Amino acid sequence: MCHNLKISNKVNFLKNLKRGELIKQIKAAQVFCLPSSVEGFGIATIEAAAAGLPYIVSDIEIFKEVTKNGQGGLLFKLDDIEDLSKKLEKFISDKNFYKQKSDEARKLSLFYDWSKIADQTEAVYKNLVK
Repeated sequence: MCHNLKISNKVNFLKNLKRGELIKQIKAAQVFCLPSSVEGFGIATIEAAAAGLPYIVSDIEIFKEVTKNGQGGLLFKLDDIEDLSKKLEKFISDKNFYKQKSDEARKLSLFYDWSKIADQTEAVYKNLVK
């Protein structure tokens, strides 16, 4: 598809990156985009948010839940390329909006602190054992 669209020189497909290299790539990006129609949780979106990287993800239920309805990024209508394109353009053209969403993204990621999640999980198990 990249070849047919004549954008091969602008697209890189990276796979099996070591964790450090993955983080480096995320931090070097301008925006994180995940147009999935199915996801189990969306941890990649939270990892991007932790790096202060605003995101654009499809408006499937799990992304609405994980992002608290778009804090730190934007949700686009699933399978709507025009909506996705408009939202990408918003990040590219509006530096103040970009900064606002970047700050929100960092704040959103703090909600997913592993020690808090472990404590919450432990509390659920303790409650079940009672």
